[in-house]
Amino acid sequence: MNVKIRDALASDLTAINDIYSHYVLTTTATAQEIPDQLHQRLEWFRQLSEKGLPILVAELLDGNGGGGNGQVVVGWGSMSLFNDRSGYRYCLEDSVYIHKDYLSQGFGSKLMDELLSRARSAGYRQLLAKISGEQTASIRFHDSF
Repeated sequence: MNVKIRDALASDLTAINDIYSHYVLTTTATAQEIPDQLHQRLEWFRQLSEKGLPILVAELLDGNGGGGNGQVVVGWGSMSLFNDRSGYRYCLEDSVYIHKDYLSQGFGSKLMDELLSRARSAGYRQLLAKISGEQTASIRFHDSF
């Protein structure tokens, strides 16, 4: 499958929110119980963007000219500050979420590779993951990096 990793746009926020909301409603991975409203997702986008932190999407490109624009966001990833205390200024926390219909196809790894590259380029030294519950797939994913 042809996938493009690119910076997220405000126009991607509905897809990003839909992907994340699935995990809020069906897993313990997010430690969140109520999905964000679109205005909350826009505020999240604004805050990370103002700090120069990456928000990326994995966009599946349909090369066969099928209906619509032939592009669909199948996942997203971002980096946020791990903690506001100065001792953590070189530490980031990652978030990577893939649409439930596109799991285990390498999209998460492509997103993480680009996130790590951007974090290194910006001078960050440590990436931390908050993994709640029995999220063995997330643990394996992060262990691979």
